[in-house]
Amino acid sequence: MDALFDLWPTASMLLAVAAINAVFALAAYATLATGLLSFVAVGCGAAGGFLAIRLALAGLPLPLVLLAGALAGLAVALAFAVPALRLAEGRAALASLVLVLLIQTVTGHVPALTDGASLPAPLPPVVAIAVAALVALGFRALHHSWHGTAARVLRQDAPLAAGLGIDARRVRLVGFAAAGLAGGLGGALLALSLQAVSPAAYGLHLGFVMVAGAMVGGVGHWMGPMLGAGVVTALPQLVRLAAPELTVSGFGTRGFGDIAIGLALLLAVLFLPDGLYDRQVLAPARPPPRRPGIRPPVRRTRYHRVDR
Repeated sequence: MDALFDLWPTASMLLAVAAINAVFALAAYATLATGLLSFVAVGCGAAGGFLAIRLALAGLPLPLVLLAGALAGLAVALAFAVPALRLAEGRAALASLVLVLLIQTVTGHVPALTDGASLPAPLPPVVAIAVAALVALGFRALHHSWHGTAARVLRQDAPLAAGLGIDARRVRLVGFAAAGLAGGLGGALLALSLQAVSPAAYGLHLGFVMVAGAMVGGVGHWMGPMLGAGVVTALPQLVRLAAPELTVSGFGTRGFGDIAIGLALLLAVLFLPDGLYDRQVLAPARPPPRRPGIRPPVRRTRYHRVDR
């Protein structure tokens, strides 16, 4: 029993990391579900994280700090989405990548944004887990709404969506708004967990982990990013436990963990395009059972001719 209590701090910290990764993966899923790859959630996370640290140091209650971080992410997402949705899909994805690089460069060269601010204590892991559960419930409701149905049609067949009268710009704008809220909230959770903000925390590595979690799990269902976040959180730990000698070769645990995540993403793209949470694989459709010796019914016409 004492051994279990000794393991709880490490386990709770890993669960908190998985919860934060799940929030970011859901943020990436919000745009991927509409057929659009975007890294804008990383910029939203940076805005939410920097603002959350400032407000927490000012003594604001935790719920207001998290709400402010989510709203900051929403503002960044909408400001980016309005001009980006006029571009082609590839150009919009490239623009979001440039936005991440720009934010990382600016925050790295302006020390006044960070100013060495740090909190005296980290965020309790149970708070991160509870917030991730609430975000998942929100995406569940969005998945079963009209927007979720329209997004699935748009992702699978854009011409069909246009023929059905689905406004692609409106659907993707809602996706960007959801990505901004989740990204800002994830950035606030990350900053409060790290007790400080750093430009390196909101860079390309976060975007890589975020998109990998969404695509490994699958973008066809809101449960996919949750599953993918667990995978990308567990892989570095499994690498460290399976081959601890690799961590002393100068490359580090994070480097080999990133290789494992990259391989998982590559295998998922090549062999599981719908991700690990593929409803057709988990619950394939079964034909109705037929009783032996019973032929299907036939219809007779007035000329007594059998039509099959």
